[in-house]
Amino acid sequence: FSYKIKLARNETESCQFYVSSKKDVQGMTVELSDFEHEYGEGTLSAEILIHQYLEMTVFTNTLKETTAEHLEEHDYFVDPLLPLADSFEVKADYNQGFTINVTTDKETPAGMYKAVLTVKDSEGKEVKKANVYTYVYDVTLSDEPAMDTVFNVWDGTYSAHYPGNQQGDALVDLYNFMLEYRIT
Repeated sequence: FSYKIKLARNETESCQFYVSSKKDVQGMTVELSDFEHEYGEGTLSAEILIHQYLEMTVFTNTLKETTAEHLEEHDYFVDPLLPLADSFEVKADYNQGFTINVTTDKETPAGMYKAVLTVKDSEGKEVKKANVYTYVYDVTLSDEPAMDTVFNVWDGTYSAHYPGNQQGDALVDLYNFMLEYRIT
């Protein structure tokens, strides 16, 4: 297996990969080497984020039975992407998702980069290995956002007005995240 990410200088792009198992497994680990330029002109580092699944209720449009309990179904949906811990688990017959983020700066040499992704079991034995390629175009993106948006974002002062308000703190974190990735 292999993955390929394409991006410009001064940009962050991602790819996703999944680990699945027929039985419950714990203590799994994943490692990603640095991305090495094809002609030795530099390296790129990356971060791996783990997909956090939340159980949610899905209400169906059709009446399956006459009892209310059949009007809803439960399933798991990805909500936050969290920093990867030392190890992870996979439930039987489920997938555990991950996102690899690669970030370039204005001076990153253009060209192809290669890293190796390795998944190991709880004993440290290699379960799967894949190459991850990143192609950096010879184009540098501006620091300024290049698009208009319709996000309802404010100046980020909510928490200053309501200190200790967890919702306000989370909204400020979201605001700062969007600024970091030049979304707004």
